[in-house]
Amino acid sequence: MKHSLLLALALVVASCCGGGDESIRQHPQIKEVMKKLDFSESYRMILCVGFGYPDESPEAKDRDSSKYRFVEF
Repeated sequence: MKHSLLLALALVVASCCGGGDESIRQHPQIKEVMKKLDFSESYRMILCVGFGYPDESPEAKDRDSSKYRFVEF
């Protein structure tokens, strides 16, 4: 996991790592995330990493949309 975060940093991509115990997995917002990502009830999230581009100035170049997807909440 650390390698992914370091690679993202090298590519000027921000990251946020989160995880937790069973009480966090039972949180309604976490359950909503799991549902939006199409995970079945049998999956258990032990770690979640978000990647994204920070606000940029000047405007960021267009990126290949076949390599990512947005999950809106």
